[in-house]
Amino acid sequence: MDTLAWAAAAAGVSTIVIGRWPADAFTLDIVETAFHGELAKGAAPAAAWRTAVKAAREKSPAPAGWAGLRFIGAS
Repeated sequence: MDTLAWAAAAAGVSTIVIGRWPADAFTLDIVETAFHGELAKGAAPAAAWRTAVKAAREKSPAPAGWAGLRFIGAS
């Protein structure tokens, strides 16, 4: 993940969300939907991420429901 973060930063990408492995061990829909919903409302990426993870943890307390993605970027 660090290599991808470095490459994104070198390309001028301020924020990236990367899936963890093994991909089939996680359910990403709740976090992704909430994250993109918050971005669509105009939230900053870091704030959108925090809100999305909080919403996912409320719906699915097990880590498989909210820990499958890693947010790398400005906080």
